[in-house]
Amino acid sequence: MTTLAQIQTPPPSEAVDTSEDAADQIAPYVHHLRGAVLRRLRYIALTDDELEQSTGLSHQCCSPRRRELVQAGLVEWTGERRATRSGRTARVWRITTTGLRALEMLG
Repeated sequence: MTTLAQIQTPPPSEAVDTSEDAADQIAPYVHHLRGAVLRRLRYIALTDDELEQSTGLSHQCCSPRRRELVQAGLVEWTGERRATRSGRTARVWRITTTGLRALEMLG
């Protein structure tokens, strides 16, 4: 089973020094940030916009963490879409059984 600590952090989206600097700066906190996103999805399925609002994380921080959790099989798309604050629709995400087990390991 995948734990939050085992998830590989993808390289910065662009190979530019500012993206690399941002990735280096967030590296010590990635495990905690993934946990915050996973904990929020424990009881309710949310869009990225709702995750950002409920965790207080910025889009630039929250969306990549959710994406990493999806790639690790800990979060999945529900098949639903919901309106965001901007009025656009967005995918709704939920925790998987594997994600629940990973949360239990966090304590």
